[in-house]
Amino acid sequence: MAGRIKTFYLLFLLVVFAIENGFSEYVALDEDINEASQALSLITKYHAKYKGMAENNIDNLIKSNPSLEKLMVKAKGLLQMRLLEWTDVVGQIALLDQQLNRFVRETQELESDLLVDYAEWVVSHDHSAVAGLMERMRTLVSPLFGSQGLLQLAYKFTVCN
Repeated sequence: MAGRIKTFYLLFLLVVFAIENGFSEYVALDEDINEASQALSLITKYHAKYKGMAENNIDNLIKSNPSLEKLMVKAKGLLQMRLLEWTDVVGQIALLDQQLNRFVRETQELESDLLVDYAEWVVSHDHSAVAGLMERMRTLVSPLFGSQGLLQLAYKFTVCN
């Protein structure tokens, strides 16, 4: 009988301990979800801010540069789309640089794991990483069809018009 009581008591302690650990894991998971939702709202806010800044910068660049404005007016269609895509790629590269600079500024002691993860992502073959962006720039300048490159189109529109 004493052996059964010990066994039941041990099982009871095991269940109580497991429930406490399970509850603490649930609370930790809930905190992680809250942090993720806060991070998502910040990302959404910064994305909207960046998108607005990029649109304003492109408009200001076109208005402040008369030759670029003239080229954009003359070049309807393909050249205009390629110029806008070019500015988008350059803006994405600038955003990557800005993210790294902000990361370095805001964290006084760099966490090596985060920095290694960021560096691995930057050099990865992801389409939004630097290698993918450079490939997009290359295809804009020298695409599969030789006469449709950004520089060739710009030259054609400036000479013909």
